[in-house]
Amino acid sequence: MHDATLDRPHINRWLIASAVMSSAIMEVLDTSVVNVGLPHIAGSLSATVDEATWVFIGRTTTSP
Repeated sequence: MHDATLDRPHINRWLIASAVMSSAIMEVLDTSVVNVGLPHIAGSLSATVDEATWVFIGRTTTSP
């Protein structure tokens, strides 16, 4: 008989988990940086905070 586990390639689950977690952490960090800088961005562009918030919402909904 042939063992089915020998045919499967070795998958390092810790490597996959760390890649997924690091991308999730980077997304949260990026969103936090934009959220904190939103009043400054709005002031630099002579836009209201509400207008800048719409741009922020559009950016966060389209980011992968």
